[in-house]
Amino acid sequence: MNNIKEILLKKKIFKSSSKRPINIKWEQAEEFGRYVGIQTPMVMRLFKLYGLENVLAIKSWLSDIPFDPAKGGKIALANWKLKELQRPAEIKY
Repeated sequence: MNNIKEILLKKKIFKSSSKRPINIKWEQAEEFGRYVGIQTPMVMRLFKLYGLENVLAIKSWLSDIPFDPAKGGKIALANWKLKELQRPAEIKY
C-alpha cells in the first residue's frame, strides 16, 4: 500500500493536502439550505443581512411552516421573520 502511495506522490497524481481552507459559512449555508429548501447563495445573503446566529435560529420554524410559492416562498418568509425579530418590542400600556 505504501508503494502505491509513493508512486502516486512521485507522479503528482495524488495530492496530500489542499492549499485552500474550507469556507465554514458556505458549508453552514449549504446545510441550512438543504434542510429548509432555499438555495445556498440566498442563505449567504441572509447571513450577511441578518447575521449567522439569527438566521440559524429560525431553521426549524422555517422548515415546518406552510408557504405559498406565489407569494415568494420560503425566502420571503425568512426575510419577514428575520425583520420581525429585529424590530424592537412594542411597549403596551
